[in-house]
Amino acid sequence: MHPDFGLILFLGFGVIGFVWFIQGHRLFYIFRSKYPEIARKEIPYAFSQGRHPEKFFYFFRRKSYDLLKSDPSIWKVRQQVKYLTITLFIIVPFLFFSLCLGLAILGLFSKA
Repeated sequence: MHPDFGLILFLGFGVIGFVWFIQGHRLFYIFRSKYPEIARKEIPYAFSQGRHPEKFFYFFRRKSYDLLKSDPSIWKVRQQVKYLTITLFIIVPFLFFSLCLGLAILGLFSKA
């Protein structure tokens, strides 16, 4: 196995995670600036610097679907965040563990 495999994997995962973080913040701040009253009513701590999981999960709840779908700019960013979330937390770990399992089965992991 190539010695830089772990570094390449770490950097790739880091880049995807960084883009996911930036796009998630963009989605929240675009929504908060366009719909301040809805944000104030529906999202806890929407106008504070505090962290709250609802600032992320609100955009994937059924009650926000119609509002987000009606605004093309917000909908586009929401879709990007959705696909980055799936990639970061489902596809990348699955591919990584599948690759490790395949290499272990083939005996390509070395102890040296």
